Amino acid sequence: MKESLLLKIALITTLLGIFVLYVISDNIKIKELSLDEINDEAIGNMVKVLGKVESVTELDKVTFIDVSQPSTAKVVIFREKDDNALGLEDNDYVEIIGKIEDYEGEMEIIAERIRRIE
Repeated sequence: MKESLLLKIALITTLLGIFVLYVISDNIKIKELSLDEINDEAIGNMVKVLGKVESVTELDKVTFIDVSQPSTAKVVIFREKDDNALGLEDNDYVEIIGKIEDYEGEMEIIAERIRRIE
């Protein structure tokens, strides 16, 4: 009797937890900015940026992408050594979600997710 009660309680709390996570994740919004709107106040914030790939430089564990819309920003992607190349080419349109950082006086977007837009 006690085992079935504990099983029911565990199942109910698990389902409630999944529902709460779904509601929270559905309400999280990342602000979409144009590259012109990125300034010192945006440092440390998560943003979504759409743009055209101007150049891609792939190194061992990092990839640098210049994205334009018409102003240009540098996007940095840190990868594991075994990761395959991103497969991005010049003139691809991409959606980038990442954090804005200041590196040696220049704004960069440290990408967490990049998606090619068809």
